[in-house]
Amino acid sequence: YSAAISACAKGGGTWKAAMGLLVEMKERHGLEPNSIMYSAAIETLLAEGEASKAVHLFNMCRFYEDLRPKAVLSRGEIDFHGSTLPVCCVALLGLVDHVRAYGGARVAGAGLLVITGKGLHSGGDPVLREGVREFVTESLELEVQEVPDNPGRFFVKF
Repeated sequence: YSAAISACAKGGGTWKAAMGLLVEMKERHGLEPNSIMYSAAIETLLAEGEASKAVHLFNMCRFYEDLRPKAVLSRGEIDFHGSTLPVCCVALLGLVDHVRAYGGARVAGAGLLVITGKGLHSGGDPVLREGVREFVTESLELEVQEVPDNPGRFFVKF
């Protein structure tokens, strides 16, 4: 199942196929998808313009509890170490939607601290450091304030 769902994310299938595989795993075989499978399904949904479905899937997945709005807003920071870029984007999209709908006093003033890391474990150019900043500024149209002396952290202004 993992290979098939990942193939959907890489352009070998549709979001409907990826979601069908997740459902089949759970309902037919009683298997729980892992975080890699959920990440690939989220990537497929984003690639096909189904952001709201991606946020819904993200919110249903137990692997991402620390990245959900309530947990993030209580800490005032979000740490993306170990996450994929699509998961980071969906987490931020859901968070921004939540703050816009319900408020988020703790992050409204100083902003939200976003921790991507410096990219030391990317195996090449930093993926999250650049990709998350680009998503925040271009897709979410929010301001980024750099943290001096730490390129692996920045604040998002709401």
